[in-house]
Amino acid sequence: SRDVTPLFSKLLNKMRKPAIEIFRDNYEILWCACFSMAAYSSSAKEASACLEALGMMEHDVQLDSTLSRFDSRLFHCEPHMFLAQMTHRPTGGRALVCAVRGTSSISDGLIDALGVPVRHQFRNGTSCCFHLGMYEIAMLLWQDLRAQIAAFFASGHRVLRFCGHSLGGGIASILTVLAIDEFSRDYDIAAYCFAAACSMDLNAPHQDRITTVVYGNDVVPRLSVGAIASL
Repeated sequence: SRDVTPLFSKLLNKMRKPAIEIFRDNYEILWCACFSMAAYSSSAKEASACLEALGMMEHDVQLDSTLSRFDSRLFHCEPHMFLAQMTHRPTGGRALVCAVRGTSSISDGLIDALGVPVRHQFRNGTSCCFHLGMYEIAMLLWQDLRAQIAAFFASGHRVLRFCGHSLGGGIASILTVLAIDEFSRDYDIAAYCFAAACSMDLNAPHQDRITTVVYGNDVVPRLSVGAIASL
């Protein structure tokens, strides 16, 4: 972990033992937790160092530098995420992983504040409401991700995972629904998120493919426009 920044060193010391103890029996939740932590990196090099310190490189992780976006500025317009491929042990094939960073800048906080519901129409004619700020970021990411995912599936692979913490978890959840709507439930598409911010209403499809890990009485995954309005 010597190549990891001081901030990540503290995070690793604090999180590694609990993560292993809590998620030891769930392989996918464990490595999605690692990717969600690495999404807070300010560069691809730092993300790689974080994943290495967490023991993820034994899964032959390869970061996609063309679509990965890292930024350490306080104000930035680009959504912060990275894309990687890794060995998927349960199937023996490859998995494509998209990790989205949570709130870490003033611009991210403004995205959180855009809690107005926006309606999205799906291919089968149904619809649901998403959190406006997270939806706009998800759609911006989706413009680039769609072609990459299509190429990945066309090469014979079938496993796609989205993950993220807090704001990143909310965006990852929306991306999961968009991906399943685009490519169908026949592919192994799912999300593992951590304290994910509320990003969709109860009518959203494919919620059975989204798992959110909530710690204790954490308010973030329980806070929604409806919850605030009822206070």
